[in-house]
Amino acid sequence: MNPLAAVLRFFHPPAPAPRRPAGEVAELYPSFRWQMLRATFLGYATYYLVRNNYAPIKLELEASLDYTKTMLGNIGAATALSYGVGKFLMGVLSDRSDARKFMATGLALSALCNFAFGASTDYYTHLWLWSLNGWRKAWAGRRAGGRWATGSASRSAG
Repeated sequence: MNPLAAVLRFFHPPAPAPRRPAGEVAELYPSFRWQMLRATFLGYATYYLVRNNYAPIKLELEASLDYTKTMLGNIGAATALSYGVGKFLMGVLSDRSDARKFMATGLALSALCNFAFGASTDYYTHLWLWSLNGWRKAWAGRRAGGRWATGSASRSAG
């Protein structure tokens, strides 16, 4: 069995639910919208916990592991580069995936990268893990991110 096919099958979106009657939609959907807002907010807040945690530890890495500013810059640059490539590649895949599985898997894998980063003291391991973490952070998905960004921009503009 092809491992890539198994992964794609895991992330395949569920079949569409049957259309509900108008009365049921009017009754249920307002609460569903609040549930989606809470889930999106919690998901993105959690992503930011594992996304923006390199800058605060740079001084500690420099002091305790004798990293040079060049080494720290390389880790940051590799993260930004892998995040950009990941957004490009994974955005296409995320649009055709089950957003719940896709976002949860990306968050879990990013958390694993964070734990492994903390357990390591080797520069090249840190470089590789943080590059991998940058790519994993791109798994938030374009659709949800676009809606979130639109909501945030609307609030700022209004």
